[in-house]
Amino acid sequence: MYADTLPVESAKDIEVLYSDSAEVMIWMISPRLDRYAGSEPYTDFPKGVKVVFYDKGLKEKSLLTCNSARIFERTKIMEGRGKVEIVNRQKLEKLNTEHLVWDERKRKIYSNEFVKITTRDRILYGQGFESDQSFDNWSITKPTGSFSIDKEK
Repeated sequence: MYADTLPVESAKDIEVLYSDSAEVMIWMISPRLDRYAGSEPYTDFPKGVKVVFYDKGLKEKSLLTCNSARIFERTKIMEGRGKVEIVNRQKLEKLNTEHLVWDERKRKIYSNEFVKITTRDRILYGQGFESDQSFDNWSITKPTGSFSIDKEK
């Protein structure tokens, strides 16, 4: 094996807290973490990850889960793959897709893959979406399916 294909660090049952000005903003949990060095260092979560986003009052705002994930250390971009789900606990909205990108610096999440968004009163489908990282303000890029139009407005 080549040295740059082996992890420089591995850990099991990890929990990481991200804070801003001494306030917890994100809690990340995973059964396994593998960190790789090299020209483009990254961290792999081959057995999945759970990411909890909190609001300023430390109330759970949203939850992201996926089967595997990779964080690119230089760009601060995370890619989640396989049964990706985001739930906005406060708005009771849910996103399902197979691939998701979280840009930590821009505080945005997006995908170019098929997405399903479930709200309180409807299910929406599309090819791609974009949102803030807490899944509060989102838009579907190329919506598909049936839509009702109120002709009286």
